Amino acid sequence: MGAPGRMIMTTKAGLTGWAVTSEPSYGDGLTHLVFTRDDWEMTVSFDSQAPRYATIKQPGSNSIGALSVTMVDQYLRGNRQRMSEFPAGTRVVCGGRPGAVSYIRPTPDGDVRVLVRYDDRSVGEPSTTHIQLEGAAA
Repeated sequence: MGAPGRMIMTTKAGLTGWAVTSEPSYGDGLTHLVFTRDDWEMTVSFDSQAPRYATIKQPGSNSIGALSVTMVDQYLRGNRQRMSEFPAGTRVVCGGRPGAVSYIRPTPDGDVRVLVRYDDRSVGEPSTTHIQLEGAAA
């Protein structure tokens, strides 16, 4: 299944609270749209109506990473509150294990998962419904 086209992405973005702005072409012949919501920012580059490249910057992170264009729709539809609840770097506890959030990922079924690097050096990807802020009352 491919990624939706420019008009569909722009419509979905508007319906789910994302602001959409256009950036000038960088001489590459592509149209670049920037989708922002809360501290999220995705840039999608289009060749006519078809998406070709995408990047993402998540809350709490200063780095911009590559994003598969087929994943953009999941981020556009992701639960706004849950996607912004635990920015990268946030200290959390899951199952009594403390750690820090590294990455946030909405899933196709509407869940939002975070990559947690636990203090014991293990890694997990719990749902945001299974973690809480470190030091918060249970």
